[in-house]
Amino acid sequence: PACVALPDGAGSAASALARNQKFVSSFAEIVICMDNDSAGEEAVAKIRQMYPNIKVARIPKGKTKDGKEIKDANDLLMEGRGLELSNCIRFNAAKESPSGSATVAECLDDALRKPEWGLSYPWPGLTKMTYGIRFGELISVGGGTSVGKTLIAHEIAAHLMNGAVNPETGEEFEPIKCGMFMLEETVGNTIKNVAGKSAG
Repeated sequence: PACVALPDGAGSAASALARNQKFVSSFAEIVICMDNDSAGEEAVAKIRQMYPNIKVARIPKGKTKDGKEIKDANDLLMEGRGLELSNCIRFNAAKESPSGSATVAECLDDALRKPEWGLSYPWPGLTKMTYGIRFGELISVGGGTSVGKTLIAHEIAAHLMNGAVNPETGEEFEPIKCGMFMLEETVGNTIKNVAGKSAG
């Protein structure tokens, strides 16, 4: 195999490959081996955008004899692990999925997990249908003009501020502070509207 190095480190990866595209593309298989650091990861991401079919050889993680983290190919060579490095590049390099993607097998546990109950809505039917209001989730309500979207926001805020209930156990929660960003009414009107819902 032909072995080449980047002229100015990981930061030059994209520009170096762009300048030498004809040379790089002349190979049936391209394997890259970057350092085990953020600059190396960034270089892998940039190169993958240019050459989606590249293979990535990962330097084995571990410590050197004097206790430092193994960061790059040179560290393996200095440790006398040249054969391991050769095998890593020649036989263990593989195509990798883009960052953030996952296989079905990796997601199966999460997919099969039963929904957890959140806090109650002011309406028991909606609570039962949606498992309630769960922290960390975004709830979007769409509808035409003047059909009650703002009214729903007032009702939910008043309900939470007065102490919601755990639908599964019946446990009452302490009043919850709500931040409201109501773009179509004054702050005074928001307070009056929520207070009105609280008073029934």
